[in-house]
Amino acid sequence: MSWLVKGWLFLWRWAGHYSTAVFILGPTVTAALWAAGAYFFRLPPPIIFLGALVAAATILLLLLIGKEWNRSQGRMIAARALDASVPPIKSTPDTRSIYVIEAEEKAHTATKRDTWITEAIFYAVHGRWLGADEQALNRDGDTDRALDVVKEMRQKAADGEFRIWGRASSSHAYQAVPSEFWITHSIDFIRIFANNPHGVKTEPAAFNATQETFSALMVSKAEVEKAWPPQSLSRALGPATPRPLTDYEIGKKLPIIDRALAG
Repeated sequence: MSWLVKGWLFLWRWAGHYSTAVFILGPTVTAALWAAGAYFFRLPPPIIFLGALVAAATILLLLLIGKEWNRSQGRMIAARALDASVPPIKSTPDTRSIYVIEAEEKAHTATKRDTWITEAIFYAVHGRWLGADEQALNRDGDTDRALDVVKEMRQKAADGEFRIWGRASSSHAYQAVPSEFWITHSIDFIRIFANNPHGVKTEPAAFNATQETFSALMVSKAEVEKAWPPQSLSRALGPATPRPLTDYEIGKKLPIIDRALAG
């Protein structure tokens, strides 16, 4: 009988200490079936033992199945309670027009380093992109306006609203100048008149500024047009003043005027 007791102890531990009733019910059923078989059926002890063992194992198996079923039901109830406590996520429809969405996507993808900073300064001063053969800053007040644009670019870059790229040295690749850098540094204003975009670089603007510099400064054309829209530039510059005709133009137009008057 000692090995039978050991077997029941092993099954009870393997069942995870499900219930003390399992430990008590198994030997009780085995003993009862053993006594009934010996008394009523006069069966040999080995057959009675095997029958009792099968009956006890069946009871234990049913208890284990019930245990797992209770666990699964508990998990389902907990999951339903969690789902009920979490409010549903309501999606907000995008009410913007398709044109606004396309414009924002285009602006996002168009942000890249593609324009020299001198060209951007001239654009902000004149209100348009100049051609290759056009002279910049050739009107009264253009130099003062260019200085204001340089200050505006520095402030926007420090605020993180406008990106400027540069090289820490000639052997370095381009990188976006950190916004914190512009707190104590500025664009070297004198170098924009040198007609050499590669030579435009930064300079210290505060007594505690580091000696680090960035050269060959570049910007994004899309960001420039967003920060300085042509419409606002036209309003700021006021109405255009027509320039006087040259002698050559007067000579070309006089015959036309004479024919018009004669007719």
